[in-house]
Amino acid sequence: MNADEQAVVAKEVKSMASTLSMLVQMAASGREIPHATAAMALRSVEHTIQKVGGILKVETQTAAAIEERHIKLRTANLRVRALEAQLGQAQTPSTTLLALRSLKEQLTRWWELEGFGHVSEVIFESYGCRAKLCCHLYGDFPLVDSPTPITDKERKALWYESLRDRGFELESSNGDVAVVDNDASRKVLAALITSRLPSGKIVGITNSVSRGASMLTMSEVDVRITDLEDIAALPVTAK
Repeated sequence: MNADEQAVVAKEVKSMASTLSMLVQMAASGREIPHATAAMALRSVEHTIQKVGGILKVETQTAAAIEERHIKLRTANLRVRALEAQLGQAQTPSTTLLALRSLKEQLTRWWELEGFGHVSEVIFESYGCRAKLCCHLYGDFPLVDSPTPITDKERKALWYESLRDRGFELESSNGDVAVVDNDASRKVLAALITSRLPSGKIVGITNSVSRGASMLTMSEVDVRITDLEDIAALPVTAK
């Protein structure tokens, strides 16, 4: 071995000895060794043996097993890509467009059900979609010519109170109720998004200064959704 190889072998063997020593200490103390800890330690040792064996030009079963797993994994990944390509080619552009329209409508109707207005934009990408969700508190109340104005007013007051109970901070200095953009409201909004869209993640929030108030209020939330099945499973009101 040259000097570099000697240094690498010394470092790797020392690291492996430290990992095994940790397992010895845990076992000797009578403590239960967590499965995740044991798996991580043994895999680390396995890879160290492969690396050191390569430097020392010693064939090991560990190296052969790792290479076999890598080959199987690469084969499986190629098979998955081939199947994905076949599924994509089986769909015509018109049926794909109809499916995307249906998903957009599902997302829009769910957000309307939550009472936060409309969905201003939905962009489908290779790995999911991006959506801009309005944060204005429209509720599910008629805006004009309501046949039940008194009942609507009472329901709206109860709805605002339920939003406060959930943790949203509201302000109404100019007569219109809006969601204050602060840590508390953002936390509740994030919980709402992930509870309905497990693969959803907020990537940005647009705010504005409410008239007559110095605080910022939420205008729009930008969400990335990586699993379109989450959208298909959203609850909506019947048409």
